[in-house]
Amino acid sequence: MNDPLFQPGRPTKYHKGLCEDLLRRMQKGETNAMVASGLGISEATFYSWLKEHDDFKEVYDVADTARKAYMEGLLIGMAQGDIKGDFKALIAYLNNKYGYSGVNPNNQGNTIQIGNMNVLNMDQKDIDKRLEHLLSKYNINYIEDLTDAIID
Repeated sequence: MNDPLFQPGRPTKYHKGLCEDLLRRMQKGETNAMVASGLGISEATFYSWLKEHDDFKEVYDVADTARKAYMEGLLIGMAQGDIKGDFKALIAYLNNKYGYSGVNPNNQGNTIQIGNMNVLNMDQKDIDKRLEHLLSKYNINYIEDLTDAIID
């Protein structure tokens, strides 16, 4: 068929409104696979959209920073005993996804390091300050939403 208007395959499900859903899901710590499933698309389509749609990619970059802050908050909460969960699995995720080679549980004493921070010595004020620093560093303005999600 030589019709210039002919588009092979199915029409795309992509529309700009999905960017808001992407941000909301990633703020809650969802993985890329979970986000793709929530958007009703395959992971392959998800990664294609990141390449094909600049607005989707821009929102993804900001949302990935929010996800990182959320995961750090979970890690700190687990280290302090405020949140129950698989601490070692979360450390492995942070190491693999974000290269957190400085995140080490130390069974020899009461220290868990993230870079140069001993998270066991952090109180809620220190946690809030760390999250605020991360979010301001990347110009994200929803610290209250993230803090509420981390504490709940």
